[in-house]
Amino acid sequence: MPPELQAKLLRVLEDRLFRPLGSEAELPLRARVLAATHIDLEERIAEGRFREDLFFRLNVVSIEIPPLAERKEDIVELLSAFIEDLPRKLAFSESAVAWFIRRHWPGNVRELRNAVARLALLADDDRIEASVLDEIVGAQALGGSAREVDSLAKSILALPLRLGSKLDVIERAVLHHAIETCGGNKSAAARLIGVDRKALERKWDRLSDDPPPTEPRDPPSR
Repeated sequence: MPPELQAKLLRVLEDRLFRPLGSEAELPLRARVLAATHIDLEERIAEGRFREDLFFRLNVVSIEIPPLAERKEDIVELLSAFIEDLPRKLAFSESAVAWFIRRHWPGNVRELRNAVARLALLADDDRIEASVLDEIVGAQALGGSAREVDSLAKSILALPLRLGSKLDVIERAVLHHAIETCGGNKSAAARLIGVDRKALERKWDRLSDDPPPTEPRDPPSR
């Protein structure tokens, strides 16, 4: 949030008044604010990028939601909830459930939901086995050990020269997969990759003529 917008939001929260766009009259604010962020705001305050007074105004009750990788016990219930929302009723074998639990899920609940939706579209059978998950959802992403990174580097160097810059090819593939995994949410994709959103968009503009997938929007009301 730009500094000038932070100041405006603070004034609204302090005065409990706001002026609608195009209006000369101020109206009372009858709302509660729920603010969510993946950013360390105290670190941003130290960097001078977030107002300390706004932080204390918002931080009345703080609830920390850990990533899905730290609450694997929720996965089974989440799978059941996602299945209920699908027209096709899937069932997961014990090996499939174990597969879901072992996976790290860097895209958190959104990535898990997208995986279930992908299975509903592409799986041949309603009963899902671990082998089907490997095929449709994809094997678990490699960890960050030096040996695994070295193996990846060797695989990249073995790519044919006709692909052009091998670094650009890999970077483009990582960007596209991250945005797709996160359902078009570019902020989540940037967190998944480990860069900020503007850096992701700059990289995409440099590597591709196609716009990244758009973030999902709510359908228009009738």
